[in-house]
Amino acid sequence: GKHEIAYHAEVHVGFRGKSREEQESRLLAMVDDMKGIVGSRALKRISGFRAPTESWDATTEQLLRKYGVRHHVADPSSSDARVPFFSKSEPEVAADDAIVVLPRTQMDDLNFLALKLNTDAASALIARDFDYLHEAGALGVLSVHSQNYGEGGLMTVLTLPYLKRLQEHRHDVWSATGQDIAAWWRSRERVRVKEVGRGVADKGFQIDVRSPGVSKGMTLMVTHPSATQPLKAVLSKKSGDPKPQIQRVDEQRSTVIFTEELRPGLYEYALHF
Repeated sequence: GKHEIAYHAEVHVGFRGKSREEQESRLLAMVDDMKGIVGSRALKRISGFRAPTESWDATTEQLLRKYGVRHHVADPSSSDARVPFFSKSEPEVAADDAIVVLPRTQMDDLNFLALKLNTDAASALIARDFDYLHEAGALGVLSVHSQNYGEGGLMTVLTLPYLKRLQEHRHDVWSATGQDIAAWWRSRERVRVKEVGRGVADKGFQIDVRSPGVSKGMTLMVTHPSATQPLKAVLSKKSGDPKPQIQRVDEQRSTVIFTEELRPGLYEYALHF
């Protein structure tokens, strides 16, 4: 499934600056409301949140984690980078338990409407946004409010071509739920990669994987010594270690893809060009 049910508070009023007591009372009401909608069993699978009017603070995040939220979509100003990040509200909490914050990295319908753009100008802007995200390998989060998605409305016109663009890039764009992205970000944090060797002849890398390990599909990017020296082989220095696949990206780069799960431990591989 590509869909996910998440929380959006009990009323459409922001949280920033409100007392801890008021925020907790509201979040408890939110969880109780959702329980009545989806049932107790499904409630356990809901771990996402987006604050009304993108209004939240450190207290909100601390309470969200307390009540089972594992990731939330935040305002664009929450980060200068277009990638997920771990909440800084509780610095002592380890990455596997901290909330993953997904900044809204694209203009939303309210932005387009406020700019009073015509359809052509808005289409060009949303296409340029996608092109930047695609080129940068960044996180893309597009928000569309239901009240602005009526028949013939601007977002109805813009969204369908945008989705078609995503479909055309299935081979090199990952479209996933917030839960999946947050799980990937945590998994990424369990891995430390260290380059070893000095010259091209003895170049290699070490992978240090922390518990509970990394699921299938971990990918590393390798830069070739030159356009005429592509990556030919990646060989483990220990028997029994997973054997990765090589996929050429262009003349200068290749990806090393681990199709097997990497269990906790230290792995070392030699690169042959």
